[in-house]
Amino acid sequence: MLAVPPRRRGDLVRGSLVVHIRKSRPGCYDDRELRRLGSAMDSLLSQDCLTVGVSFDIAGMAWRDPRTGEITGFEADLSRAIARELLGSPDRIAFVQVLPDQRIAALQQGRADMVVAQLTITPDRAEQVDFSIPYYEAREAILVRAGSAIKTYEDLQGKRIAVPAGSISLRRLQARLTQGALEATLIVTPLESQGLEAVADGTADAASNDNINLLLMRKHCARPELFEILDIGDHFDPKPFGIAVTKGNRKLVDLLDLAISRFEADGRLRSLLERAFS
Repeated sequence: MLAVPPRRRGDLVRGSLVVHIRKSRPGCYDDRELRRLGSAMDSLLSQDCLTVGVSFDIAGMAWRDPRTGEITGFEADLSRAIARELLGSPDRIAFVQVLPDQRIAALQQGRADMVVAQLTITPDRAEQVDFSIPYYEAREAILVRAGSAIKTYEDLQGKRIAVPAGSISLRRLQARLTQGALEATLIVTPLESQGLEAVADGTADAASNDNINLLLMRKHCARPELFEILDIGDHFDPKPFGIAVTKGNRKLVDLLDLAISRFEADGRLRSLLERAFS
């Protein structure tokens, strides 16, 4: 069962999930201020719409239906809300897939105007791209088979751990291995969802990822009762997710900060999270 942090002001409870919406700025912004900044929005885009890099493989977060091509989930809906707020229509948006280890490259290569793909804000990443204020704060977690002998972080000793390429989870586990604080075999996966698949087929004993990703993967998989999620966040720093844009595009960052602050203030961000878990 997932261990959750104590409930605080601003937390959203959905069953066994506590979602903390990080409050980065008080208050909200009026329409005149948003329109004043938004009037220059078109000049900040690579084409006539907002091109957004998202994951395509996490149902509930950002998922591309292989039959219809529709993109759904929390980060997809957040991107549409931003397009509505800044461009006047949620339809002025084009989604492109970004793999975990290609998120920053997608911006540097001009394939996206912004990336909304569980990208944790870190000092080294902030040297390569610019970030909005956080729209979500995650914790480290692991997914295991129900009934697994793995019950705590310490139980990962000697185990096989699936972890996404290019992720902070991978970076942290590699650091523990280098320091001699953990002995384990890391199975690096190109896609986030492949961690659950590796546990399901026995390739891995556990999958390491952000708690929200694992919760959504389990919720939307065919047999959620086969898996358990363990919170190991007390062993690591929190993971604030920011929207990333090309380095130096401070005007777009200002617009994103205004939009996220407004969504926090009026409850839209909370509603998007609730929809992801409904």
